[in-house]
Amino acid sequence: KGIVFTAVDYSNNTAYTTFDVTVLDTIKPTITVKTAVVYLDTAAKANLTKAMFTVSTNDNCGVIDTTISRYFVTLADTGWLDIDVWVKDKNNNVTGPVKTKVLVLIADSDNDSIPDYIEGSKDFDGDGVFDYADLDSDNDGILDVIENEAKDSLLDLDSDGQPNFRDLDTDNDGIDDIIEVDGSDSDFDGVAGNGKPTVDANGVPTIANGGYKEVFTDADLLPDYKDLDTDDDGIIDNTEKGPGKNPVDTDGDGKGDWRDLDTDNDGISDKTETDIDTDGDGTGDWRDLDTDNDGISDKIETDVDTDGDGKGDWRDLDSDNDGISDKIETDIDTDGDGTGDWRDLDTDNDGISDKIETDVDTDGDGKGDWRDLDSDNDQIPDKIETDIDTDGDGKGDWRDLDSDNDTIPDTKEAGDDPNNPTDTDGDGNADFRELDSDNDELPDELEGLQDSKTPNIWIPEGISPNGDGINDLLYIKGLANFKNASVLIFNRWGQIVYESGPGYTNLNGFDGYYHGKGLSISTDQPLPENVYFLVFKSNDEKGLTIKQNLYIKAN
Repeated sequence: KGIVFTAVDYSNNTAYTTFDVTVLDTIKPTITVKTAVVYLDTAAKANLTKAMFTVSTNDNCGVIDTTISRYFVTLADTGWLDIDVWVKDKNNNVTGPVKTKVLVLIADSDNDSIPDYIEGSKDFDGDGVFDYADLDSDNDGILDVIENEAKDSLLDLDSDGQPNFRDLDTDNDGIDDIIEVDGSDSDFDGVAGNGKPTVDANGVPTIANGGYKEVFTDADLLPDYKDLDTDDDGIIDNTEKGPGKNPVDTDGDGKGDWRDLDTDNDGISDKTETDIDTDGDGTGDWRDLDTDNDGISDKIETDVDTDGDGKGDWRDLDSDNDGISDKIETDIDTDGDGTGDWRDLDTDNDGISDKIETDVDTDGDGKGDWRDLDSDNDQIPDKIETDIDTDGDGKGDWRDLDSDNDTIPDTKEAGDDPNNPTDTDGDGNADFRELDSDNDELPDELEGLQDSKTPNIWIPEGISPNGDGINDLLYIKGLANFKNASVLIFNRWGQIVYESGPGYTNLNGFDGYYHGKGLSISTDQPLPENVYFLVFKSNDEKGLTIKQNLYIKAN
């Protein structure tokens, strides 16, 4: 534009003209681009700018503008994203699209594994540190990264709608997480310390010294604050903790019940006792020192099953199944054999089982038969009397004051030494059980106490040898005590009609026939009916001689 053209000839004649020249710019501008990295903010968004992707631009006529294909990204764009870049000069020459990329990342400002867009810009615990920058968003002293198990998606163990990192009771067992990590929470409000906690720049209570460590009571690899049965005893923590926020420590051993394998320190594991309430007293067995309320502590009864009925002694009201309740038997050891009465089948060691003796007090001395060595107070020990029923009256000898029902009390028949009761006839059967103590074939009931201790002889006053089987022979009672006895029988004239010699027995006794010598009397028929004279001699150291009449009846 404004160009002057001048022409000169050889004679220096000059001529000129003026015209315009238009210059056209057809050269495109140049641009150098780069990749970029952006982080999504708490709203899960990030803005993109031209400067992020531009290294340099150049154009002889000057660059007017640079544009990009995207100016913001969202969660859906995470990862590498293609971006187009254009540059335009003043003459509207455009270069592009020039390809580059942007890496869209999820921000985690506090490096707790939970993305900022999830934590957001709230301050859940009100400690002045926004959650996305707060390492302990609920101020329970447990770092968020631990509570959320270093995952980038939220965990909500108890499904209560509150994620673990904001939940003061992650497993909803009624015990705050801070308690289950052995943290300091004197006011039991679930957050560290007493009242509003002081926190460091990262939002962690200073009393937690950078964050509490997880505690693993049992071997299931679950930390206590995420474990519904911390000690793996079969009783859930929510039951064991007790009614308040401060977990109960039943046995005062410094270990809360939810961690204690033997809560009541009775020697029986909680897993064995379980949370049932055997005696219905409102205290579960795992906390009850006397589970069956029988007066014998569980520590003494233990979980042994004495009677094998499938019910341990600490729950069994009759541990030895002897029919006497443990509450009556108690834990004393009557016979000193090392087995308490509630487990001893023969408490007094008298040879009669408690099941037979029962808790009856036969002699009314205040001591039940199962503990009484002389239940009927007859001076004869039960061990000697035993549980047999000599007279079959339904009452065992150890309770029967007249065991043989001979009307003579056992206490008298026993003699001077009841521990070694009298056995008059030496047959191994003591007099208190013998109906014929002296074996004289005369019942003690007829003889009485004194005569029953002295062997007697009873000779009938007559016989009737008529073959009817009744009184055919001379049957003398008491011969068992007189092995050498002899019998002589005389007729009214003094003539011997029968002579036995020593050793008279009832098996071959006098049959009413003539057995003498020198008389002309028939032996084929009985002696004539008449009164005869009999002489009995014992022929021993007793020197007993009995003389009496004997009547022989012919028919």
